[in-house]
Parts: sequence; C-alpha cells; structure tokens
Amino acid sequence: HTRYGTVTGVQTCALPILRVHFQQLAQDATTEPARLRFLLLWARSRTDQHQHEPALALLREAEDLAMRLDDQVELGAARTGLAAVVLDRGELSRAIAFLEQVHASLDARAQSADAGRARAIAAEAHALHSRTLLYQGKPADGIPHIQAALRFLPTDAIDLRCHYEIDLARLEALLHNYPGALKILTRVEGEKQAQHLPRVRIQIGWSSQHQSSR
Repeated sequence: HTRYGTVTGVQTCALPILRVHFQQLAQDATTEPARLRFLLLWARSRTDQHQHEPALALLREAEDLAMRLDDQVELGAARTGLAAVVLDRGELSRAIAFLEQVHASLDARAQSADAGRARAIAAEAHALHSRTLLYQGKPADGIPHIQAALRFLPTDAIDLRCHYEIDLARLEALLHNYPGALKILTRVEGEKQAQHLPRVRIQIGWSSQHQSSR
C-alpha cells in the first residue's frame, strides 16, 4: 500500500532525465547530497516495479554514499529501502536486521517535532517491521512497531495513517481483540479525507457487516 514519499507518476517520468543530468555532473562533494536523493528516488521506482536486482544495486550505492556523507537520515532511507526489497524476496530475517539498524539510528532523531523526513522514514521502517513480524506469525510483536509508526508519522500523511490504522486493526483481530479492532476501524471510517482509498472502503464495509451481525 501507499508509503510516505512514494515516487509519483510525474517523478517516474522525470527520473530518466535526471539520470542523464547526474551522469553529466562531476561527482564531487557539492553534488553528492543531490545524487544521494536521486539514487533513493530511482531505487524506489525500481522497487515499485518489482525490479529487485537494479533496486538493490542502487540502494547499496545510496547506503555507501550516505555513510560517506555521514547522513544518518538518508542512510535510514537506504536501509529501509533495502529491507523492503529483501522482504519482497522472502528474506524476512534479513529485512528485520536492516530495520533494527534504522530504529537504532533514527528513532531518537525522530523524536523532534521538526524532524520531518526523519519521522517519515522512522514511521515507514516501523510499519515495515510490523508487517514482517506478521509474516513470521508474530502479530503481538508487530503491534508496538505499528504503534511507533503511527507516533512518528507526519500529521499531513492522512492516507498513510489510515493504512497503518488498518494494519493495527488487523493485528488486533488476529489476537482476537475484535472490539479493539472495530474501534480502530470506526476511527478510520471517520477520516473523510481517506474515503477514496479502496483499502479503507473494503475495511469499512467489513466493520459495518461485523457490527450488524452482532
């Protein structure tokens, strides 16, 4: 589902042009931060197209560059991207290893209200960790991570907040906390800005049917 900072269609079209532009630039200290952001955008585009090997190559390059620049926020973005790719390939333990590195480096930074990008990446990393634990059959262990994702999520990320709330409701339902799950879904139903999301409409329909059957 939707992630904070996902590459849009317009950005995807612009990426080949940017690639040519960056290939023509001299690779020096003045262009490296911009090149790092480009690598992350390009990798996300590849990931969204399930092109795992090209995405991994770009993310490893971004990881190396972020470490060289000592940019902990973008390093977190690169490692979250790496976790997403290896998770898509079924490497759950490896994904968790990347995500634990992100939590260690970003959670403290993301406590600050003005750390917008750090908070967004920290939220994505925790949400991904929660989903990975769900795939491992550990829904109870996933709940603290999705709750952390909701705490870190920027306030303007309404769509994503609804997705994370639905993830939390699913975990609660798997643990047989049906009243808690329905309470969360009712909260999602009240978010008018997210009514257009197919996943939200499906979950609202489910909650309405469940309540009417009680």
